[in-house]
Amino acid sequence: MFLSYALSFLFVAIYWVNHHLIFQQADQINVKILWCNIAWLFAMSFIPFATAWIGSYPTSNVPVSLYLADMFFACITFHLMYYLISVENKTKKGLQIQAEKLYQHRHLLIGGGIGRPLSDRGIYRRCSCFHLVDLSG
Repeated sequence: MFLSYALSFLFVAIYWVNHHLIFQQADQINVKILWCNIAWLFAMSFIPFATAWIGSYPTSNVPVSLYLADMFFACITFHLMYYLISVENKTKKGLQIQAEKLYQHRHLLIGGGIGRPLSDRGIYRRCSCFHLVDLSG
């Protein structure tokens, strides 16, 4: 149980730091960005539930699949939000450079994950690696 909690805490911390850095760089926020942020917060709100469930049943496929799906949804909404912020703030070179860097590393998400079941931990690993890219500009 502690391992799943520690891993989830680490990912929440990484998301939070990157979220803070991105919004700190942004000069303009529009409604699309706000709704994408709300979708990301929705995904983040499921992490404690999924963590507790996977901690109680670590070998069961259903809790693991829910945990992985939640982390995947959080990853997708976070990067969509980052893209929308970089588009809205065209004059911010740091945001554009980092968005281009994320786009260049998109193979971490896509490569090898197509056609595999949702419980494939490879998708989760690739999605998680995306957050190790420095977003501070």
